[in-house]
Amino acid sequence: MELHREASRGYRFGVFEVECAAASLRRDGTVVRLRGKPFDILQFLLERPGDLVTRDELRHHLWPADTFVDFDHGLNAAMNRLRDALGDSADNPRFIQTLPRRGYRFIAPVERLPLAPPSALPVPEPEPVALPPGTDTPAPAPAPVPGRRFEGSRWVLATAGVAVLVTAIAATFWLTTPPSWRGVARARPMLAVLPFENLSGSPDQAYFSDGFTDELIGQLGALNPEALGVIARTTVSRYRDGRQSVAEIGRVLDVEYVLEGSIRRAGDQVRITAQLIDVKSQTQLWAASYDHDVRDVLMAQRDVAMKVADSLTMSVLRVAAVRPMPSPAAYDATLRGKALRQQATEASLARAQEYFAEAIALDPAYAVAHAGLADVLLVLGSPGWEFDRPRDLLAKALESARRAIELDPRLPDGYAVRGMARLWLDGDVRGAEDDLRQAIALNASAALAHQYLSTVLSVTGRNDRAVESARRGLQLDPLAPSSGTTVAYRLYYAGRFQEALREFDRALEGTPDYTSAWIGKAQAFRALGLARESRTALTEAERRASGRTYVRAYRAYSLGVDGELTEARAIQAELAALAETRYVSPFNFALVAAGLGDGAEVRRQIARLAADGSGWAVFVPIERELAPFRGRTSALTPGSDPPAHRLASGAGSRESR
Repeated sequence: MELHREASRGYRFGVFEVECAAASLRRDGTVVRLRGKPFDILQFLLERPGDLVTRDELRHHLWPADTFVDFDHGLNAAMNRLRDALGDSADNPRFIQTLPRRGYRFIAPVERLPLAPPSALPVPEPEPVALPPGTDTPAPAPAPVPGRRFEGSRWVLATAGVAVLVTAIAATFWLTTPPSWRGVARARPMLAVLPFENLSGSPDQAYFSDGFTDELIGQLGALNPEALGVIARTTVSRYRDGRQSVAEIGRVLDVEYVLEGSIRRAGDQVRITAQLIDVKSQTQLWAASYDHDVRDVLMAQRDVAMKVADSLTMSVLRVAAVRPMPSPAAYDATLRGKALRQQATEASLARAQEYFAEAIALDPAYAVAHAGLADVLLVLGSPGWEFDRPRDLLAKALESARRAIELDPRLPDGYAVRGMARLWLDGDVRGAEDDLRQAIALNASAALAHQYLSTVLSVTGRNDRAVESARRGLQLDPLAPSSGTTVAYRLYYAGRFQEALREFDRALEGTPDYTSAWIGKAQAFRALGLARESRTALTEAERRASGRTYVRAYRAYSLGVDGELTEARAIQAELAALAETRYVSPFNFALVAAGLGDGAEVRRQIARLAADGSGWAVFVPIERELAPFRGRTSALTPGSDPPAHRLASGAGSRESR
C-alpha cells in the first residue's frame, strides 16, 4: 500500500525541525548530522504520527529488494543512530516508541510545515558570469514588458540564454575543480570515512571520535591497497558539521562509497554505530552498532574495517592481527596527541609531543605512540619549520621512528617518518625512497607518504614522476591545502611555472590563509620575470605568516635582486638579532645573501646547513634563487653526498653578479 503524503516542506516536533527537500534535521536552529537510512526512517515515521509503522513496511519502502544487507541488524543500527541524534531512549521514549517484534510509533505531537505559495518564493537574480580576459561585456537583456509573452524567436533566444548561462556555470565549476586529482587514473574504487560524530555530550571528547576515525582510515587503507583507496583525514574533516549530503560529498571527492557513524563515550564504555553507503544508488550496504569497553575499541575498528571489505566483496589479501590494545590512559594520551598534531602550530606541536611522551611512559611497547612522537619531531625539524637545531630534532625523530618499526614492522607511519628523517638529516635519498615505498606498500592510501616520495623524486631530478606522486597524494587528500601546494611545488621545480601558479591558486581557493602557497606564488611569478606580481604575493604571505623567518628572508631576497639593498640589509640585521634568542636556519641567511649578491656569504651559510643537519641542504641544487652560486650539479642522485658539502667546498661554484 502506497502512502498518501500530504504536501509539506517538513515537520516540527519539540525543539526539532525537519526540512525534507534538504534532508536536514535541526535542533533549536542548529544542524544535527543525520543522513541515510536514519533520516529516511524519521521522515517515514513523521508522515504517520501516532500510527504503527511495521518493520515489514520499513523494509519494503526503505530497503530495496536488491540491497544485500542484514535487514534486522541494519534497521536496529539505524534506529540506534536516530535515537542518538534525538537524544531519545527506547526504554523511556519521548519521540519513538518501540513495539517489540512489530514496529515503531512516533508518539510526540507533530506539526507539518506547509509549502510556501509560489508567489512568495523569491526569484534569485542570476550571478554574474566571469568572462575570459578580452571578452566584451554583453549588453544587458531588455526588461520584459508586463502582460506580454515571449513568442517565436524571443522564446528561442531566452532558452539559448539560459543554456549559455548553465554552460558557463558548469564550465566555471569544472575550472575551479582541481584537475590534479581528477586527472589521475585509478583502477580502484574510493571510500571516504566521514568524521565519526561525537555524541558523548561534551566537546572535550571530540579528540576521541576524531582519533577513532583516523585509526579506522588507516586500517581500511592497509587492508588491500590494490582494491580500495581511502580519502585522508585532512580532507574528510571538512565534513564534520554534517551539512552536506552523501551525494554531494561523493561528487566533490569523486568517491564511490561513504562510511559514517557516531561514538558515544561514557567513562570506559563506548558505543559505536556505523553505516556504509553506496553514493550512486544512495543505498545502505551495511550497518552495525557496537557496545565496547574502551580497552576493546581497536577490535571494533578492525571489525568495522572487515565488514566494509565484506560488503564491497573486496578480497582482503592482507589482514594483520589486531595490535595489542595499550592501557586506556596511553590510548587516550595518543589520541590527544594526534588531535593536537593536526593543528600544526608551534604551541600545539609542543603539547602533542608531551602527550606522545606520556603515552610511551605509560606503555613503552605502544608503537603508534612512538610513531606519533617521531612525526611531531620531524615536523618541528623540517625545512620551513626548524624551531630548534634540526640535527637534534631529526635525530630524535629517527630514533623514535626506528623504535616504532621495531615494535610493529607493519606500521606505515614509522617508515614514512624514518624515510624523511633520513633524507633531511643525512641526505640519504636511497634509504628515504626505500622507506617511503615500503610505507605505500603497507598502505597505498597514505597520502602523506606519496607527498614525501614526491620530494625525494623532485630533489633527484625525476620531475615527471615527482608530479605524478604528488598528484596521487592530492587524489587521496584533495581538500588539504598542503596536498595542492605539494603538486604546485613539484611543477615549480620542474620549470612548469604557469602550471604551478594554477595549482597554487587552487590550493588557496579553499584555504586562503595558507602561507606556503602564497610564498610559492611569489617564487613562480619571479621565475616568470613578474617582479611586481611576485612582491604582491609575498605581501599576502607576510600578512599571514605570523613571523616565519623564511618569509622575511624571501622578502629580503626580493628586495636585494630588485636593487633595494638598504631594506634588504635591514632584514638581514633583523634576522641576525633574532638568531641571538632562537634558532634561525642558515638557509634564510643564504637566501638573503643571494639577494645581495654576496657569494662568499652564501657558501658560508650553506656550510652551516650541513653542520646543523638541516633538510634545506637537499634543496640547494634545485633552488632557483641559489642558481648563480652553484656549478653544474642541479639535483641529487641516489647515493650521492648531501648537496651542502658540494656547494660549501666551492667545487664548480660560480658567481654571476
